[in-house]
Formats: sequence, structure tokens, C-alpha cells
Amino acid sequence: MDKLKLFLIYTVSFLLQCTVLNTVAVFGITPNILLVLTIVYSFFFQKMDGIVFSILFGLIQDMFFGQVVGISPLIYFAVGMLLKMVRSVVFRDNKLLLILVTAAATLFYTAAYWALNSMMLQADEPDLLAEERTGFHRMELHRPAPAAADCKEETRFYDMIIQGA
Repeated sequence: MDKLKLFLIYTVSFLLQCTVLNTVAVFGITPNILLVLTIVYSFFFQKMDGIVFSILFGLIQDMFFGQVVGISPLIYFAVGMLLKMVRSVVFRDNKLLLILVTAAATLFYTAAYWALNSMMLQADEPDLLAEERTGFHRMELHRPAPAAADCKEETRFYDMIIQGA
């Protein structure tokens, strides 16, 4: 497959995942198209282009949406390489096998992302212990910016507190 076509497929998939599919959630779960593309291109094609583009777009995904940069590309690489090894010993035309491989890769991605993310963010744990000693509360680092209406309500609330004191 031409590298330009593959790049366009990954770009369109990334944009769809970040915009349209982020708003559609079934039981709070959104689909990960980049993982599906990694599975398909690793399982059915010989070349490493799918893994390379998965790493590239995983890095972009982490830069835009992740708390720690580098976890997604690492896991996409691991999934791609594992499937490259598995593809040589299984019959790839079985549709049930593809469903099972996709489910296993999704479980692996989710568990590995959770484990690596929690290990990387474990560096904040001494701050939690400092809160118990000093009584000061640590601020949230990744809190989304409040909407303008929320700011107005908070300002009114703080004005009431200051005027009442």
C-alpha cells in the first residue's frame, strides 16, 4: 500500500477519533480507531509502515490528549510487534480469530495504558503525603478550563463570601 494513502487513512482516522467519535460513547467507551488500524496493518500486511504510522499518530495523540507523552506510541509498537509474531503462526482468514485478537489487543492496550500512566504519575505521590503533614491541598494539574458561565458563578460566590466576612 502506498505510504501516502496510508498516511491519509491514519490522518482521517485520527481526526474522526478526536472529533466525531469522541462525542459518541457507548456505556462511556469511545472507539480507538488508531488501535484498530494498528491491529489490521500489523496482522494482515508484511511491511512495518502501519506500526510506524501508529507510533507517529500515537505520539500526536499523547501530545494533545494524554497526561504523559509516549505511552500510546509505546503500546501501539508493542501491539504491532506482538501481532507481527502471532500472524506467522495462525490462520489469518478466520474472522472469529480476528475478533478475538482485536479484543485481546484492546484489553492489553487498556491494561498497559492504565499501568504505565499510573506508574508515570506516581511521582506525584510524595506531594500527597506532604498534604497530610502540612494541611495544604495540592492543586489539580490537568483540570479543564471552566466555561465563562461557571466563572461568573464562581465570582458571585466569592463576592458573597468576601462581603459576608
